[in-house]
Amino acid sequence: MMNNIKVLFFFVVTFSNSFGQQKIDVTILYESLCPDSISFFRDQLRPNYEYFKNFININLIPFGKSQSFKNGGEFICQHGPAECELNRIQSCMLQNADNKDQQVYFAICQMSGRAEKTGKACAKRVGIPQNIDTCMDTESGTVLQLDAEQITSSFAPKFIPTIFTM
Repeated sequence: MMNNIKVLFFFVVTFSNSFGQQKIDVTILYESLCPDSISFFRDQLRPNYEYFKNFININLIPFGKSQSFKNGGEFICQHGPAECELNRIQSCMLQNADNKDQQVYFAICQMSGRAEKTGKACAKRVGIPQNIDTCMDTESGTVLQLDAEQITSSFAPKFIPTIFTM
């Protein structure tokens, strides 16, 4: 899987150059505490994004193999409750971002493992407004995670992280 990102990015650049400068949509389904997702962000996306960002439009979906119950009243995550909280933090921060670059750079920072868990230092580093408390503490965060669950379910991934192009 990890070496596949370079092949994917090569394909995206080649395809994009063949059909003009229209960006290719790339959806990344991941989990905030998944070791494979963390490796992907750290070892593949971080060193390659700058080269390919003009050719791709990345959509980040932090949910993975999580499940919701009671219409979002409860979430169960593969790597425990901390992952559920981090998925929600990422959803809220990604929504607060002004553009795709901020979203991607925030996720790379947050997934690097060196950042504090609230995401505020990463948000500050990339210029995302940090006022996510309302999102985290209200139905807004729940709705974002339910949306992430619906998107993830529509792709039915067998492995996380999973990358789809459109």
